[in-house]
Amino acid sequence: MDIWRINLPQPQNVVEALDSILSIEDRARAARYARPSDRAQYKVTHGALRILLGTIAGQNPRAVSFDVNKNGKPRIMDKENVPRFSLSHTRDMGLLAITPRVEVGVDVEFQRPDFPCLEIADRFFSVEESGRLRALSVEAQRGAFFAAWVRKEAWIKAQGESLESLHLLNVGMGQSLREGRWWGADHALGLPAIWLQDVDVATNYAGAVVLNKLDKPVTPLLRYLEWVPGSHYSGG
Repeated sequence: MDIWRINLPQPQNVVEALDSILSIEDRARAARYARPSDRAQYKVTHGALRILLGTIAGQNPRAVSFDVNKNGKPRIMDKENVPRFSLSHTRDMGLLAITPRVEVGVDVEFQRPDFPCLEIADRFFSVEESGRLRALSVEAQRGAFFAAWVRKEAWIKAQGESLESLHLLNVGMGQSLREGRWWGADHALGLPAIWLQDVDVATNYAGAVVLNKLDKPVTPLLRYLEWVPGSHYSGG
């Protein structure tokens, strides 16, 4: 599995070049953002997505077509053995995870100092997790919250679930998962076994990736994506 980091923002000429390969639907979604910076962020990340998936699938990036499941999880349509992917972006950072066959979810968040962590935890986390978060020192709460939040977001993206399911998975509040960990299936709750791992992205950011229904451990490889006008991509 590859995890690509997409640096944002990009120069205007790059944004325009990527905009040229987007679909009509992509451009319409980008136009819904009120701020120009958010529109540019959407164009860059989704243009990079098209370039990488098109290269892997042997398609022109403009010709890559998507559909979604009932909860809005996108996938490439009309192709067999196509890669699975997940895309997330926040502020100056985008993450794109691509696997050959296994469903994947990735999430990245900027750790805003003014974010109401305890209130959101009470709303979306389990009672046990909220209690563990409140038991931490004030200094540790923000980092622990965002680490748990991106793990949960990555999980629901991998499963194709909705936010209402966030409380079902206990993601190790306050624990480091840089080496990754298996979560066994919970048949009572209808939850499959997953592999969950923190992604080390940048200072003041939290990232995580989830692989769905794997039978052996896979360590994500973080690779950097630099889109160069006139070529497919360069990275390492």
